[in-house]
Amino acid sequence: MLKEQQDVVQLQVLIDPKHKHVLSDALLVMKPEMRFHIYRVESYHPQQTFETVDEKVAGYIPKMRLEVETTFEDYPTILSALKALLPNTPLSYRVIPCLAQGLA
Repeated sequence: MLKEQQDVVQLQVLIDPKHKHVLSDALLVMKPEMRFHIYRVESYHPQQTFETVDEKVAGYIPKMRLEVETTFEDYPTILSALKALLPNTPLSYRVIPCLAQGLA
């Protein structure tokens, strides 16, 4: 069970689609149980080099965003476990605090 609201964070990790099953399988068996979502996203970075406008338009890189709801205390452990599964793959991540949550 998550602690007080200010302790809740969302760990976002940008992943290659080929790693989806490895990471989701690992999260499913991690303790404590946690809520997570995986979304398809199209990623474009200004440092990608393309020759023509057509290449730039077609140059979106398919990625997936893994979002894990956890606590500030637990996210480093989760991130380390995910990194251990993909030791040669850099994981771009972001930790976002949850300021409020509920139904209105």
